[in-house]
Amino acid sequence: AQEKNQGLEDRLPKMEEENQKLMRRVNLLETVAQNEQLFSAKLTESHAQNEKLANELKQLEANLKMKEGETSKLAADLQASQEKTRA
Repeated sequence: AQEKNQGLEDRLPKMEEENQKLMRRVNLLETVAQNEQLFSAKLTESHAQNEKLANELKQLEANLKMKEGETSKLAADLQASQEKTRA
């Protein structure tokens, strides 16, 4: 029994070292998981912001097109008015 105990005691430092390595590995994996969650949240937030900006851009483009139409109409009206004045 004493021989068996001695064998276990001899293995104890190696087991403690392996346990420490496993603990460091677990801590590293937990950190990686937290970083992945943070990255995923930031990515989701970024996608939402991109969608919002894309919608704003579409609205601005529609407004610009409408203003261009108004400008063309005003230019045509001005030209017609000038031609009437000359005539």
